[in-house]
Amino acid sequence: MGDEITVEQALEALSKSGKKYVPESDLIAAKKGLEDRIGTVQADLATARSNADAQYQEVLRLQAAVKDAETKLSSSAASKEELDKLTKQLREATDGRDALVTQIAGLRMLSIHERTKIPMDELKGKTNEQLSALEEALRLVKPATGGQSFDGGGTPAGGTVPPAKGRTLIKEGLKARG
Repeated sequence: MGDEITVEQALEALSKSGKKYVPESDLIAAKKGLEDRIGTVQADLATARSNADAQYQEVLRLQAAVKDAETKLSSSAASKEELDKLTKQLREATDGRDALVTQIAGLRMLSIHERTKIPMDELKGKTNEQLSALEEALRLVKPATGGQSFDGGGTPAGGTVPPAKGRTLIKEGLKARG
Protein backbone atom coordinates (compact mmCIF):
# COMPACT_ATOMS: atom_id res chain seq x y z
CA MET A 1 0.00 0.00 0.00
CA GLY A 2 3.02 2.25 -0.32
CA ASP A 3 1.87 3.52 -3.77
CA GLU A 4 -1.19 5.32 -2.39
CA ILE A 5 -1.04 9.05 -1.70
CA THR A 6 -3.02 10.86 0.94
CA VAL A 7 -5.31 13.82 0.43
CA GLU A 8 -2.78 16.04 2.16
CA GLN A 9 -0.04 14.89 -0.22
CA ALA A 10 -2.31 15.54 -3.21
CA LEU A 11 -3.17 19.06 -1.97
CA GLU A 12 0.52 19.78 -1.31
CA ALA A 13 1.43 18.63 -4.83
CA LEU A 14 -1.38 20.75 -6.26
CA SER A 15 -0.23 23.86 -4.38
CA LYS A 16 3.37 23.33 -5.56
CA SER A 17 2.17 23.20 -9.16
CA GLY A 18 0.76 26.73 -8.81
CA LYS A 19 -2.83 25.62 -9.30
CA LYS A 20 -5.60 26.15 -6.81
CA TYR A 21 -8.05 23.63 -5.42
CA VAL A 22 -11.70 24.59 -5.67
CA PRO A 23 -14.18 22.31 -3.91
CA GLU A 24 -16.89 20.83 -6.08
CA SER A 25 -19.56 22.34 -3.84
CA ASP A 26 -18.24 25.83 -4.67
CA LEU A 27 -18.40 25.07 -8.38
CA ILE A 28 -21.97 23.84 -8.06
CA ALA A 29 -22.92 26.98 -6.13
CA ALA A 30 -21.39 29.17 -8.85
CA LYS A 31 -23.29 27.28 -11.53
CA LYS A 32 -26.56 27.57 -9.59
CA GLY A 33 -26.07 31.33 -9.21
CA LEU A 34 -25.55 31.74 -12.95
CA GLU A 35 -28.55 29.58 -13.82
CA ASP A 36 -30.77 31.72 -11.58
CA ARG A 37 -29.54 34.92 -13.24
CA ILE A 38 -30.07 33.57 -16.75
CA GLY A 39 -33.55 32.38 -15.81
CA THR A 40 -34.46 35.81 -14.48
CA VAL A 41 -33.16 37.59 -17.58
CA GLN A 42 -35.01 35.19 -19.87
CA ALA A 43 -38.24 35.64 -17.90
CA ASP A 44 -37.89 39.43 -18.17
CA LEU A 45 -37.22 39.09 -21.88
CA ALA A 46 -40.35 36.95 -22.37
CA THR A 47 -42.45 39.48 -20.45
CA ALA A 48 -41.09 42.36 -22.50
CA ARG A 49 -41.73 40.47 -25.74
CA SER A 50 -45.35 39.78 -24.81
CA ASN A 51 -45.80 43.46 -23.93
CA ALA A 52 -44.27 44.44 -27.26
CA ASP A 53 -46.58 42.06 -29.11
CA ALA A 54 -49.60 43.63 -27.42
CA GLN A 55 -48.34 47.10 -28.28
CA TYR A 56 -47.70 46.02 -31.86
CA GLN A 57 -51.25 44.70 -32.17
CA GLU A 58 -52.50 48.02 -30.80
CA VAL A 59 -50.38 49.88 -33.35
CA LEU A 60 -51.81 47.76 -36.17
CA ARG A 61 -55.34 48.39 -34.89
CA LEU A 62 -54.72 52.11 -34.67
CA GLN A 63 -53.14 52.21 -38.13
CA ALA A 64 -56.23 50.49 -39.53
CA ALA A 65 -58.39 53.00 -37.67
CA VAL A 66 -56.39 55.91 -39.12
CA LYS A 67 -56.76 54.54 -42.66
CA ASP A 68 -60.46 54.06 -42.11
CA ALA A 69 -60.77 57.59 -40.78
CA GLU A 70 -58.88 58.98 -43.77
CA THR A 71 -61.23 57.16 -46.14
CA LYS A 72 -64.26 58.52 -44.35
CA LEU A 73 -62.74 62.00 -44.33
CA SER A 74 -62.25 62.00 -48.06
CA SER A 75 -65.67 60.53 -48.84
CA SER A 76 -67.85 62.08 -46.18
CA ALA A 77 -65.73 64.87 -44.72
CA ALA A 78 -65.28 63.17 -41.30
CA SER A 79 -64.36 65.46 -38.50
CA LYS A 80 -60.77 66.62 -38.29
CA GLU A 81 -60.87 66.25 -34.51
CA GLU A 82 -61.40 62.48 -34.73
CA LEU A 83 -58.53 62.12 -37.17
CA ASP A 84 -56.26 64.16 -34.90
CA LYS A 85 -57.28 62.03 -31.95
CA LEU A 86 -56.50 58.79 -33.80
CA THR A 87 -53.22 60.21 -35.08
CA LYS A 88 -52.27 61.18 -31.54
CA GLN A 89 -53.17 57.67 -30.30
CA LEU A 90 -51.11 56.18 -33.11
CA ARG A 91 -48.16 58.39 -32.24
CA GLU A 92 -48.43 57.41 -28.56
CA ALA A 93 -48.72 53.73 -29.43
CA THR A 94 -45.75 54.01 -31.78
CA ASP A 95 -43.72 55.74 -29.08
CA GLY A 96 -44.72 53.02 -26.61
CA ARG A 97 -43.78 50.34 -29.10
CA ASP A 98 -40.42 52.00 -29.74
CA ALA A 99 -39.73 52.13 -26.01
CA LEU A 100 -40.61 48.44 -25.66
CA VAL A 101 -38.49 47.52 -28.66
CA THR A 102 -35.58 49.36 -27.05
CA GLN A 103 -36.22 47.58 -23.75
CA ILE A 104 -36.38 44.21 -25.51
CA ALA A 105 -33.11 44.93 -27.29
CA GLY A 106 -31.52 45.84 -23.94
CA LEU A 107 -32.77 42.62 -22.36
CA ARG A 108 -31.56 40.60 -25.33
CA MET A 109 -28.14 42.20 -25.08
CA LEU A 110 -28.05 41.51 -21.34
CA SER A 111 -29.08 37.89 -21.90
CA ILE A 112 -26.40 37.41 -24.56
CA HIS A 113 -23.83 39.16 -22.36
CA GLU A 114 -24.69 36.92 -19.39
CA ARG A 115 -24.37 33.77 -21.49
CA THR A 116 -21.28 34.66 -23.49
CA LYS A 117 -19.57 37.53 -21.65
CA ILE A 118 -19.45 39.51 -24.91
CA PRO A 119 -18.88 43.13 -23.81
CA MET A 120 -22.07 45.20 -23.78
CA ASP A 121 -20.32 47.90 -25.87
CA GLU A 122 -19.98 45.41 -28.75
CA LEU A 123 -23.66 44.43 -28.50
CA LYS A 124 -25.05 48.00 -28.34
CA GLY A 125 -24.66 48.64 -32.08
CA LYS A 126 -26.58 45.50 -33.09
CA THR A 127 -30.04 45.63 -34.63
CA ASN A 128 -32.92 43.44 -33.44
CA GLU A 129 -32.40 41.20 -36.46
CA GLN A 130 -28.70 40.79 -35.63
CA LEU A 131 -29.51 40.06 -31.98
CA SER A 132 -32.10 37.47 -33.06
CA ALA A 133 -29.54 35.80 -35.33
CA LEU A 134 -26.97 35.80 -32.52
CA GLU A 135 -29.47 34.30 -30.07
CA GLU A 136 -30.37 31.60 -32.57
CA ALA A 137 -26.70 30.82 -33.15
CA LEU A 138 -26.14 30.57 -29.40
CA ARG A 139 -29.05 28.14 -29.11
CA LEU A 140 -27.52 25.95 -31.81
CA VAL A 141 -24.00 25.98 -30.38
CA LYS A 142 -23.60 23.81 -27.33
CA PRO A 143 -20.64 24.16 -24.95
CA ALA A 144 -18.07 21.37 -24.75
CA THR A 145 -18.89 18.60 -22.31
CA GLY A 146 -15.64 19.11 -20.39
CA GLY A 147 -17.07 22.02 -18.42
CA GLN A 148 -15.38 25.16 -17.19
CA SER A 149 -11.82 25.12 -15.92
CA PHE A 150 -11.38 27.18 -12.75
CA ASP A 151 -7.77 26.27 -12.06
CA GLY A 152 -6.20 28.93 -14.27
CA GLY A 153 -5.63 26.39 -17.05
CA GLY A 154 -7.75 28.18 -19.62
CA THR A 155 -11.24 27.93 -21.04
CA PRO A 156 -12.04 24.67 -22.87
CA ALA A 157 -13.48 24.76 -26.38
CA GLY A 158 -17.07 25.98 -26.24
CA GLY A 159 -16.60 27.40 -22.73
CA THR A 160 -18.39 30.61 -21.95
CA VAL A 161 -16.56 32.12 -19.00
CA PRO A 162 -12.91 33.26 -19.12
CA PRO A 163 -10.75 31.81 -16.30
CA ALA A 164 -10.18 35.24 -14.74
CA LYS A 165 -13.91 35.53 -14.11
CA GLY A 166 -14.25 32.03 -12.64
CA ARG A 167 -13.20 33.00 -9.13
CA THR A 168 -15.58 35.96 -9.17
CA LEU A 169 -18.46 33.72 -10.22
CA ILE A 170 -17.66 31.27 -7.44
CA LYS A 171 -17.68 34.08 -4.89
CA GLU A 172 -21.02 35.35 -6.24
CA GLY A 173 -22.44 31.85 -6.06
CA LEU A 174 -21.28 31.49 -2.47
CA LYS A 175 -22.80 34.84 -1.55
CA ALA A 176 -26.09 33.83 -3.19
CA ARG A 177 -26.05 30.57 -1.28
CA GLY A 178 -25.66 32.36 2.00
